[in-house]
Amino acid sequence: MKSRIFAGFLVLAAISFLPHAAHAAVKFWIGPGGGSFSNNLYWSTSSGGANNTTAPGAGDIATFDSGDNNNAAIDGVLSVGGIDIKSTYGGAITQSAALTVGASNFSMAGGNITVTSAAAAT
Repeated sequence: MKSRIFAGFLVLAAISFLPHAAHAAVKFWIGPGGGSFSNNLYWSTSSGGANNTTAPGAGDIATFDSGDNNNAAIDGVLSVGGIDIKSTYGGAITQSAALTVGASNFSMAGGNITVTSAAAAT
C-alpha cells in the first residue's frame, strides 16, 4: 500500500516538472489615431482598457475591436502570433513594413487595411 502511494506521489511530482504549453496572450489596441503598432504604450490586456502590457510579439494575438477605433500603423518589421480584427473595429490599419503572422492566423471581420511598399534601395 505504501509503495503505491509513493509511486503515485512520484508520478505527480514528475508531471509538475514537465514543461507547460505556452498560451498566446491576447492584446488589444488602445493607441491614438495613426499610432505605431510596435509602441508598448498602445496595448492592453482588455478591450478599451488601460495600458498594462507590451506590444504583441511572436506568441501573441493582436486584437482590434470597438474598444478603440483609432487607426494603427505597422511601420516596423513585426512578427506576431496572430491578428484578429473584429467586426466592431471601425478603424484602419496601414502596413508599410514586413509582417509575419504565426499559427494563430489572421482574421478580419471589420476595419480596413492598406498595404504599401517602399521603393527598393539603389
